[in-house]
Amino acid sequence: MSDFTAAEAVDLFDDEPPLATGEVPDMPEVQAEGETQDKTGETPASDEAPPEVSEEEDEDGDKVEPEKVIDPPANWSDEGKVAFASAPPELQQYLLKHEAEIQAEVGRRQVEAAEARKQASAVQELFTNVDTHLKNTQDVFDAKWRGITQDEWDALAYTNPEQHKALKAEYTAEQKALETVRTQRAQAETIARDQWVKEQAEVIRRDLPELSNPETSDKLVKYALNEGITMDELNGLSAVGFKVLMKAFRAEHPIQPKTPATPAAQPAPNAPAVKPSLKSTGVEKRGNQFTRFEKDPSRENAAALFT
Repeated sequence: MSDFTAAEAVDLFDDEPPLATGEVPDMPEVQAEGETQDKTGETPASDEAPPEVSEEEDEDGDKVEPEKVIDPPANWSDEGKVAFASAPPELQQYLLKHEAEIQAEVGRRQVEAAEARKQASAVQELFTNVDTHLKNTQDVFDAKWRGITQDEWDALAYTNPEQHKALKAEYTAEQKALETVRTQRAQAETIARDQWVKEQAEVIRRDLPELSNPETSDKLVKYALNEGITMDELNGLSAVGFKVLMKAFRAEHPIQPKTPATPAAQPAPNAPAVKPSLKSTGVEKRGNQFTRFEKDPSRENAAALFT
């Protein structure tokens, strides 16, 4: 075997031509750990799917949707909201529905109350305006005509019939206008009175619900009449007056509490049961007849059972 030099041995294992002096060899690209490249040198997309969000499953493997949180009514107290959160969903839904009905009723009552106050204000304003107009009209009429006596009218008719006729027509027209204003005031007063009665009745229904009972209201009326209050005064009594009257009535006629029914006496736990007397009912005799028939099912014993 011939001897190889070191240079010849390197040439056998390296097909590439030797580098020129000062030339830097190409270095292979460093890959990150776990990455692979295809023939084009690009990193292929990963075949692994993104992780799925896990969902709760019941015992049968069915997916269970998480329960939705139901918010309590906003107007509840902190303690009420805590109690609401601990209630079952069915109860929470019922409470929300009930609260919505309450709020709707409260809103309706508030609208009615606002409308009633608006009407009352309008009625009061109408009455005030008509009353002021009547006072002004009456003052003007009195200042113009009150000082003229009947004798002066007669004298004017004699001395100046034309002037008397003109003044008399003016007086009559203004007197009719004054009567019209008086009629308007009376109508406004009636409307204001009806509105006031309606308001007082609403307060009485709210604060004295027992008066809705005809028997109680009749007793209260009789009590008021016996105390010297007239029927006209009673009809004009305000809600505050009825409260005072009802307080006096309760003081003199207190409501007696109902006496609870006395429960029937129960036998002692260890007392022996009392057997009814058989002799007084004939049961003992019938029992003897059955006994004889069982021992001797003869025709005579059978007939004795039906006698």
